[in-house]
Amino acid sequence: MPDRRLIAPEWLTIRILVRAAETGSLSHAARDCAIATSAAARRVQLLEEACGVALLERLPRGVRPTAAGEAFLCHAHTHVEVASRPTDEMRAFAAGGARRPRRAPSPAARTASSPASTSRWSAGTRRPPSRCCTSPSTARRRG
Repeated sequence: MPDRRLIAPEWLTIRILVRAAETGSLSHAARDCAIATSAAARRVQLLEEACGVALLERLPRGVRPTAAGEAFLCHAHTHVEVASRPTDEMRAFAAGGARRPRRAPSPAARTASSPASTSRWSAGTRRPPSRCCTSPSTARRRG
């Protein structure tokens, strides 16, 4: 039986999943991430086993995210964006156009301090609002 303890997926695996969802093709995602298609497919398969749910639906001509895959992608897009910033900044330094970096508040800190979120927080929600997709449990409560 596979070990289904959730582990933090590797950066490359997240990039593969994001690109596969964007392009609709695991082979295009693998090419974009400079990895063999079979290795990319194996990484996605291992991530799905660790999560205990399919993240991509395999179609005769490509892939598309499952409902669980869409939920995962909400978080993955943020991760990819944040993780690519240092590389982008170093490229700017190498090109001679970068200034001294400023430390910006994290996305969670920016969201948590917005007027709408603080009013919900102070109204007794006890949980800061998520910037991501609505979870199935939250959707059931609202609907």
